[in-house]
Amino acid sequence: MTIAFTALLCLGLNLGLGTAVQAETLRKPILRAEPVSVVTWRMQVIISCEGTTGAQKYHLYKEGGPDPWRTQTPLYPGDKAEFFIPSTEQHHAGQYRCYYHTPTGWSERSDILELMVTGFYSKPSLSAIPNPVVTSGGNVTLQCTSGQGYDGFALTKENQQTLSWTLDSQYIYSNGQFRALFSVDPVTLSQKWIFRCYGYHLSNPQVWSKPSEPLELLASGAYETTSPSKNIPEDKSGAYKATNPSKDISEDKTGSYDTTSPSKNTSEDKMASQAQDHTVENLIRMGMAGLILVVLGILLCEAQHSQRRTQRATRR
Repeated sequence: MTIAFTALLCLGLNLGLGTAVQAETLRKPILRAEPVSVVTWRMQVIISCEGTTGAQKYHLYKEGGPDPWRTQTPLYPGDKAEFFIPSTEQHHAGQYRCYYHTPTGWSERSDILELMVTGFYSKPSLSAIPNPVVTSGGNVTLQCTSGQGYDGFALTKENQQTLSWTLDSQYIYSNGQFRALFSVDPVTLSQKWIFRCYGYHLSNPQVWSKPSEPLELLASGAYETTSPSKNIPEDKSGAYKATNPSKDISEDKTGSYDTTSPSKNTSEDKMASQAQDHTVENLIRMGMAGLILVVLGILLCEAQHSQRRTQRATRR
């Protein structure tokens, strides 16, 4: 009987330890907003909680709300639950977490997901300092400004709205504006760099203003694919163009380059010079002809006047 009791005790301890280990190794859930976590007012969004196979119940928690905020029990145990919001309103903005339950216990909570809802206040202005043309690989400062008393500003990049940068606003006494300066680096040619900024108040930092007008950064210093046998001249802006080695590069006054033949340039210059000489000669000839006509007119008038005086003298 002692042996049997010892065996049962060991079996119970092993089962208990196994259950505890299994409960401790439950996968931490992953919380996402689909399609993005920065959504426009009244836009639909899905908050998905990815757990583990066999999860029987999913809970979604919103900071400041009841726990759980929403609960979903799949018809069949699965590794994911989706919480659908058909039209986002101001009260949907905030911080979310999720967790799930299995026969072995509860999982830990997911990392925080911030759901930002935009479109509630007047839009700020976004500009680049000193300008939106940036050398490839260089840095640029983006300035978000507004006359509204925003506590902070947020900057988002197109196609990456799940990533955003936020800064406290600064009051500029010289113009009565509020602003934030965002340093963006490095700017490369491999992707588009289109930004928007928003304003928000600390009383509800996930509720954002309408977006600013989009600002696109342009990277200079691009290279075009060229043949090794071709020369690559560089213009003042840092851009490169492929040219034929049999042709020369002549720069006009605007800074652009034109590829033309040397012989063609020479003949055209000669023709232009000759045309200019002919124009000058024609003007001189016309001037001389006009002068001769004036002199002849004067002489003719003088002759007629002299003839009339002679006739009068003869009659007397």
